[in-house]
Amino acid sequence: MDPRIQLLQSLSQRSSKICNDHFSENTKTWQKLDQSFVSEADIKVNDYIISQISTHFPEDALLSEESPDDHKRLDCEYTWVIDPIDGTSEFIALSPEFCVMICILRNNKPFYACVSIPQEHKSYLGGPGLPLQELDLITGHQKKLNNVNAMGNRLIVSKSRATSQIFKFAEQEGLTSFRCGSAGVKACRILQGKADYYIHINKIAEWDTAAPDCLLQSLGEGLRDINGQPLLYNKEICYHSHFFYLPSKELFKSAQKFFQID
Repeated sequence: MDPRIQLLQSLSQRSSKICNDHFSENTKTWQKLDQSFVSEADIKVNDYIISQISTHFPEDALLSEESPDDHKRLDCEYTWVIDPIDGTSEFIALSPEFCVMICILRNNKPFYACVSIPQEHKSYLGGPGLPLQELDLITGHQKKLNNVNAMGNRLIVSKSRATSQIFKFAEQEGLTSFRCGSAGVKACRILQGKADYYIHINKIAEWDTAAPDCLLQSLGEGLRDINGQPLLYNKEICYHSHFFYLPSKELFKSAQKFFQID
């Protein structure tokens, strides 16, 4: 097994335990300069993951929401993209819809990723051309996930940032839309066969999309922009303006006409 994949698989259990140990109304939280919230658990998970990566692969670069940006990543073969808690607002509100996300980029493209949902005691692992697996964090049992994308009519959207446009599109196309916290949890709902499509029409960071994108590529197609192109990673300014997960070609063509994003 690739040693980086092996390390990544080993990080999920401890990271999830840190989250669950701090999943309490007494957990310390504060606001960052951009007014977003961060918790004590975010920092502890971040420190743990980074310490492990730095120990085993000191030559690799890091891009994490909770660490200063190191532009070494722009010239590295391997970059680890980390969101120690995706859905911190959910975590603080004691909602279970948060996750830990880690993605390995190789030459700026998703290579392998893990999304762990601590309150569900599950991790999802995979990457382009590699098996998609569900790991039970209690028993350690792994199972392959096959044929999870049924191409039904369920569109998953953000709890807090879904626009009225998205709901109008869903109505136009006869889609059933439902809200969910955390980008990573949304992607896992697709992997679990509970959702089929995902649209996000707002600015979003690479650490929010890299791991979900990588896992969805295990199904054959990942996140795309309005032009149908794969999302780009390890950019100097590490944000996307939008993305679509619409593996139905007809539905994606309808979305292109409907949204017409510049």
